[in-house]
Amino acid sequence: MRKQLTYALMASCCLFAASCKKNEPGAQANQSKNQVKRIDVAGEMTGVIPTGVYRFVPETTDASTPQKSIGVVDSSSTVNGKLIESRDFAHNRGQEWQVTSLGSGQYRIVNINSGKALDVPGGTADENEQLWQQPVNTTINGQKWVIEQQGSNAYYRIKTVVNTARGLHVAATTNGTAVRNNAYAGQTANKGYFRIYRVAYKDKAATNFFKRTTGWTNGDGATSVKLSNGKVLWLMDDSGLNLVHSTNGTIPCIFSVNNCAILQSSTTNWSNTATTLTGTGNPYGLFRSNTTSSVNYNWTSSGFEISGTAYIFCSSMTDTGHIQNDALGKFNISTNTVIGYQTLQSFYRADLDAADGDGEGIIEFGRGFHNDGTYVYAWGQHKPWIGGDVYVARFPATTAGVAGAWSFWNGSSWVAGVNNAAIIGYGDAPNPFICKVGTKYLMFSNELSTACNQGTKVYVNVANNPYGPFNYADRKHIYTMDDKFSGNSPWFYWAQGHPEHIANGEILVTYNLNGAQPCIACSGANNPDLYRPKAIRVPLKMIDPSL
Repeated sequence: MRKQLTYALMASCCLFAASCKKNEPGAQANQSKNQVKRIDVAGEMTGVIPTGVYRFVPETTDASTPQKSIGVVDSSSTVNGKLIESRDFAHNRGQEWQVTSLGSGQYRIVNINSGKALDVPGGTADENEQLWQQPVNTTINGQKWVIEQQGSNAYYRIKTVVNTARGLHVAATTNGTAVRNNAYAGQTANKGYFRIYRVAYKDKAATNFFKRTTGWTNGDGATSVKLSNGKVLWLMDDSGLNLVHSTNGTIPCIFSVNNCAILQSSTTNWSNTATTLTGTGNPYGLFRSNTTSSVNYNWTSSGFEISGTAYIFCSSMTDTGHIQNDALGKFNISTNTVIGYQTLQSFYRADLDAADGDGEGIIEFGRGFHNDGTYVYAWGQHKPWIGGDVYVARFPATTAGVAGAWSFWNGSSWVAGVNNAAIIGYGDAPNPFICKVGTKYLMFSNELSTACNQGTKVYVNVANNPYGPFNYADRKHIYTMDDKFSGNSPWFYWAQGHPEHIANGEILVTYNLNGAQPCIACSGANNPDLYRPKAIRVPLKMIDPSL
């Protein structure tokens, strides 16, 4: 096990897998959480409902404060036969439903928390029967539904295939009102009307991509670089290689390398047998330090491709901190090998060093890249312990980041000299990630977390230009991390978007977990899922209505 980072206050961090790098506690005060725009759902749906995850808001409660949402009684219950009710809108999976198109206008509706299907008791569609959840059964009509928009408005009816003259009804606005299967004839229309909203949800296929027992088995990072050959290079930092115990499935409190990569054959192939890429020698990280010192190593964070070479940002590190100068590792996409390094200019600023006193004062420009064909835009962050300010630079695509070719946004124009770089945003925790989707620039970040039962929220900011501004007060809360281990939320960090993985109007977002200490001690035989990335799908319209 290598030494921990020894920044001030680092000695007090409780760590899993020997890494405190992604979320350092520190001196800059966190800003008020009341400034956050809470966006639990995307805009309401109209038209045909595609497969996805949704909330159903009864029209009878649509104007109430707070709005209601239908869900399972006792939202955490996975018990067969648990009844369905209407209750105040809450951020929990018991009010979220996976809606899957079966063709011919029919759908299956499955509760996200329980994995159980919305079911008509007995499959008889008796009047006034309260609906419940039951194990998924693909053959019965009692678990098949027709979802129809009513005229030109945004209201839907959710009808049972058992008898399409009947469907979901909510008769009152009080908490605990039963969701019943009633005939539409003779009922007040709005009692059978629902507004439907998309929500972010855990992507099981992408999450399982990181559940591996050979090759790369555990670690953090999960920055993706889309390659021109159709493959995706997933950059992984402190990682275990073949560390899962063959009999009990646990991992030790160590890792094997400071960086490696997983090569995904296409954006749709989520097989967890994808190739692991490492280097040679000992240690055998893929991107070796470009310095001559034996104690230096690289952490990778984002990249871009030009003419068959992927340039990967490498933060040059020692066991005592970040050193100058960072580099771009050159990765040949045909041979899947590292063919060299391009040392970058210094991004050190004495004023930043003096302001936070961490002895570094470096802006790390690996927080996302975008190549528009003329320029490559690079976003960076200076990390004064808790979160940090965000900056942007660019260089001609023809130079691939050669030192001296960089210019920096000074608030009004692009100029030479890192000392002129202006702040364009702020992240609550280290490692915000910026990418371009459509015509918008998205900055993903997360609530600060340095131990168990701390931050859980994922945020996004939207801007029209690469230089933002990514206004702190305009950030949106798009997801709440719900992973639990022995009842405790783990340490989580480094939320980032993956624009090459957009499908069905949803973008893939990953975040990292790093143990649940001090709540759960690192015992030497640990659950590997405590140190693996997780993946979610976020509706683009939840992020911005124009996407």
